[in-house]
Amino acid sequence: MATKVFVILSSGDREVALEVGLVYPLNAVKNRWMDEVKLIIFGPSEKIAAFDMEVRARIEELQKAGIDIMACKWCADRMKITATLEDALTILANEAQRIASSRALLRHDLMGRIYHLLLIRDIAKYHATYYTSVPAAYILARFALNAPNDNWKVHWDETASIADFRVAD
Repeated sequence: MATKVFVILSSGDREVALEVGLVYPLNAVKNRWMDEVKLIIFGPSEKIAAFDMEVRARIEELQKAGIDIMACKWCADRMKITATLEDALTILANEAQRIASSRALLRHDLMGRIYHLLLIRDIAKYHATYYTSVPAAYILARFALNAPNDNWKVHWDETASIADFRVAD
């Protein structure tokens, strides 16, 4: 028997999105609870999908798992976020495709396993010290460096300009 589910995320509360609305669809696919899963981002949740980077990253994870994601254009138009929401979903889809096509980014992450083995899980958990996977680091770096920031006086095409630029994780 084929099972299908549409998950409608309509809450503007980011915790609801991150802890429930974006968790169930992924688990439904990963654990094969359902044959087909689609997510509808509706109303206030469209704002957090458009502007919250952590929510965007979770949505990308859903897209990589093969979950179709839709949003209500009428709601987005009313909130004047249509272009931002479309851009966010397009950026996520493009980044997911780029990562999926990059063998280097999808290789087994040996350094992450060594890092956690050396730190012992209890110590890492206590200090909130976790190794960021290569694909996640790649996406976060791309978003951070592509975000407009008037305080950065950096010309990325000039070596001298980036010599003093520092990034911390």
